[in-house]
Parts: sequence; structure tokens; C-alpha cells
Amino acid sequence: MILARITAILINYENYFNVVLNAAPQIIYQGQNNLYHVRQRYQLLQLQVTKIKQLIWLLNWSYQIWRRPQT
Repeated sequence: MILARITAILINYENYFNVVLNAAPQIIYQGQNNLYHVRQRYQLLQLQVTKIKQLIWLLNWSYQIWRRPQT
């Protein structure tokens, strides 16, 4: 009786892990794909931040030149 229960439990575990491990490659691929897109978006945002910093620097520099006393 106990041996039959242990066997049933082990078979259930085997079935569960079989389902999980069969789905794993697709889940891993989807995660890699999502990560690729996140990295692409992050790089684009970094470029935009750099351009905004350059624009702010240029505006500040222009303002400083404009505010200089004329001699």
C-alpha cells in the first residue's frame, strides 16, 4: 500500500517536471527576446538623454554668452 502511494507520488512528480521542462526552452527563448528588446529601448533612451544633455549645455552656454557684459 505505501509502496503504491510512493510510486504514484513519484509518477506525478515525473509528469509535472516533464511538462515544466518541455515548456522551458520556449520560456527561455521568450525571455531572451524580451531582454533583447529592452536593451534596444534602453540604448535608444541613453542616446536621447545624451542629446538632451548636449542641448541643455548648449542653451546654458548661449545664455552665458548673451549675459556677458559688452565692453
